Amino acid sequence: MERRTFYQYLWSAILTSLSGILCVQIDGIIVSHLLGTDAFAAIGVLMPVVQIQLTLCLLIGVGGALCLAYAVGSKDRARSGQIFRTTIVMLLVCSVPFIALSAWSSMVAGWFCHEESLMPLASDYARVLLLSAPVYLLLQGSGAMVRAEGFPKRILWAMVLANVLNLSMDMLFISCFHWGIAGAGWATTISNVIALCIILAKNVEKVSGALSSPFPILLAGLPLALGSVAMFVRLSYLTTATSAHLGAEGMVTLSLLLSVFLFVNLLAGGTSQALQPLAGQYIGKGDKAAMCRTCRRSLRFAGLSSLVVTGLVVALARPICIVYGIDESSQVATMAALRIFAVCFLFNALGFVLMVIHQILGNKTKAMVIAVVQPLLLIPVYALMLSVFRTSVLWFAFPIAEFLSLIFILILSVHELRQIYTTAVSD
Repeated sequence: MERRTFYQYLWSAILTSLSGILCVQIDGIIVSHLLGTDAFAAIGVLMPVVQIQLTLCLLIGVGGALCLAYAVGSKDRARSGQIFRTTIVMLLVCSVPFIALSAWSSMVAGWFCHEESLMPLASDYARVLLLSAPVYLLLQGSGAMVRAEGFPKRILWAMVLANVLNLSMDMLFISCFHWGIAGAGWATTISNVIALCIILAKNVEKVSGALSSPFPILLAGLPLALGSVAMFVRLSYLTTATSAHLGAEGMVTLSLLLSVFLFVNLLAGGTSQALQPLAGQYIGKGDKAAMCRTCRRSLRFAGLSSLVVTGLVVALARPICIVYGIDESSQVATMAALRIFAVCFLFNALGFVLMVIHQILGNKTKAMVIAVVQPLLLIPVYALMLSVFRTSVLWFAFPIAEFLSLIFILILSVHELRQIYTTAVSD
């Protein structure tokens, strides 16, 4: 029963993440084919803005979900309702600055884009990203909490519907209404609104009532949020350095790598989304053995699945480039970059899951150190490679940095790994 529950949560989380990622990827693929690769690169340039919003989702939404899982495990219904309401209010408050910044979308786009040909497209897309912040924050935060309550399938079906609607409205808004790159953004926003309504439909009764203190929520989500801040710094550096030194062609390659990484990251992310509520519930129940078994299953799945995906990406590099509309003249260099990049998947997945395990176990200092080191180590390695190489060799910076960070994480996690693999060894 325990194993079955884990895989129900796991596949629901992965498929939900896949549906959410497809909303973004469909924008990129359709925009690339209908509006050109410059439009695709403009979406990639704005990934740091998405990362800022994701940071708030992790800090508040995932932090609230982890606290909620503890409350569910201990069967404290009153506490569960307070945490749910507090998390929703905090997410709404945090969306206000994004809406205000939408009036200066050109300025926001200019923070990350240093290629003049991309600026008009980036500005149009940035305006939609900023205006739709409340929807994105609430969708991610409420989804994490409803999953922590034990209803992962509701999230899955809501996101599947959103994905279908996004595809339909992309074609309608871009091809029929001629809204350009902004049409892709609005299609995603509208489909997310519908998914949000489905997710929250059975939680209307929790809207009114007392609130809890926000500090336990923020503390629980802090490690992942710090990791997301570090990822924002990393993305900001990558987009600015690549656009400044390699121009639009380099940004197209980087945008493709980041897009593929979103798909690959859903394995580690989905594993963590299953691990957090289940392990949190077991901790709330005082069942240490079940918690350790769940951690072991998570590490095993993250490692094996990332190896499989690495092989698929290496074998299917050309079809991936074709799907994303990469020009034939650029395909050889882009394929080489993609195959090099694929080597880092295993290192990244194991490091991320170990960081989440530290968070669940309450080792917040170690979790925060890992969350910061793993993304930021790429910056000096990439800077060094960029100063020496401007060819496909440059992309070796990704696997080198991820390998070094995993070695550091394993050294830091020796005690926890010994505990996980020696407690209740039999599954």
